Amino acid sequence: ADTDAGDRTDTVDETNTSCAVQSAVARSLSSLISSLLTDLDSRAGATACSQDQLTSALDRLTAELDVLLDDAPSPFMMQQATRICTVRSRVKALNTVLKSIQRRIDNMDQMLSSGTV
Repeated sequence: ADTDAGDRTDTVDETNTSCAVQSAVARSLSSLISSLLTDLDSRAGATACSQDQLTSALDRLTAELDVLLDDAPSPFMMQQATRICTVRSRVKALNTVLKSIQRRIDNMDQMLSSGTV
């Protein structure tokens, strides 16, 4: 009978140890993922700021080109204006993708913070 009680105690101890280890691993993973998301979030924010500055510069350049084209339209100028407009549309598309990624990161961060994962 004493052997059965000892076996049960060992089983309970092993179960408690296993739960503690799993909990520690879960906390460590959550902490690691949270720090990675925070780093990724700050980098995405910096990228978004950079993209906004690029968009602003392209808008300004496009406006200046429009003035130049009005004054002296030439095939070369038209070609360059078309290229800049193409770059501008690509930057806007990248901004859209970046903002979508930023929203996803924010959602994952909220889920980790609230412990729903």
